Amino acid sequence: MERRACESLSDAEVRGDPAAQADALHLLASAHALCGDRAAALTVLHQAIAASAAASGETSVRTAIHRAALGTLLIDAGERSAAQDQLTRAHTAFEHDTPTAPTAHVMVLDALAGLARASGDYGAASAWLRAALARGDHPGVAPAVANITRHNQASLALATAMRLS
Repeated sequence: MERRACESLSDAEVRGDPAAQADALHLLASAHALCGDRAAALTVLHQAIAASAAASGETSVRTAIHRAALGTLLIDAGERSAAQDQLTRAHTAFEHDTPTAPTAHVMVLDALAGLARASGDYGAASAWLRAALARGDHPGVAPAVANITRHNQASLALATAMRLS
């Protein structure tokens, strides 16, 4: 996979296509993450965001998809504040163009809910999950993603009830 990502990146650089380069960098970052090299994955995702922003704009859906991946990886790295920033920026871009990437948007909302819950803000977590569920019925949203969001909402309701008792 990493070899394929490198070949794709080389092709994109040769063609001089910044959007293709951003996508190839994203693929390379995924390969690094799968191989356990989180630091390399984070570095390459930052490069993907820069290339995508240059090609499509800071607030484009293409750039938001790269930001969402970075935010998720930052959560795994324990960098919640940086993750919150990237995911919020991705959410803002998706808000303007949800039909383009509905599954990614639901996943971002679900991740923001997870961050809120981890910080003890159950009200914000519930609001993020309600927003995710409202978008979960979009025909472009993968059913598994919608089911995960429903599960997370049920889990949050249970945790809230246990906290109140």
